[in-house]
Amino acid sequence: LRLFDATSGEKVAHSGQHRRAVTAVACSPEQPLLVTGDKAGRVFLWDTTLRVQKRYDWGLGEVCGVAFAPDGLRAAAVDAAGNSHARAMLVRD
Repeated sequence: LRLFDATSGEKVAHSGQHRRAVTAVACSPEQPLLVTGDKAGRVFLWDTTLRVQKRYDWGLGEVCGVAFAPDGLRAAAVDAAGNSHARAMLVRD
């Protein structure tokens, strides 16, 4: 996972925590946080320096979507297996 400055195009952070391809990314509307999902079904919560805040192993298949709630306090992930379920996580206690 790499994070780039939108103005300069320069890489500002890099992390090798995902062992498989990242398939979904969302930015928090209220906090400097990202949530990502990968082909292995793992979901990570990051700060904007790409330090992992939390890792979730929910038994999902390939993650095809992640999103934050409008208040930025919760996020969800959905897999690509045709399941219509989402898993919610508490972003901040």
